[in-house]
Amino acid sequence: MSWLDDRERKQLEFLGLSIATADQRRRKATGILLGMTGLLCAYMVGVYFVEQWQVVQTRQQVVRWAEQLTHTTDALEVYDPQGDYLSEQDVWGKPVRVKVELAGKHLLLIVSSDGPDKQSGTKDDITAKARIEPPQP
Repeated sequence: MSWLDDRERKQLEFLGLSIATADQRRRKATGILLGMTGLLCAYMVGVYFVEQWQVVQTRQQVVRWAEQLTHTTDALEVYDPQGDYLSEQDVWGKPVRVKVELAGKHLLLIVSSDGPDKQSGTKDDITAKARIEPPQP
């Protein structure tokens, strides 16, 4: 089976050296592969949870801005309607957008972030909408 006889193998083992059999090498390689697979899985799970945390943080941010702007007596004092952007950025470093639309007798305030892909108008955009009541005379 082996190119070493028992005497030679014992001499090598005495010196602290050993010759691994094919089966031992296979088991070691399998262990290393399983360990690397485990590390890769842990990394991927970590990346997923970080991205989910970023989405939650940004969702809270746009909802907070929508609520703040609807409860402000003059929403135009809080943001620049020319730029359509707030001074604040989302967790991905992109500006938070604000849009006001006429919806019947009310105004619809839309606060949004481009989301993880950092591109506007895609399915991962994070948006909060709020209705602004007209001022009462």
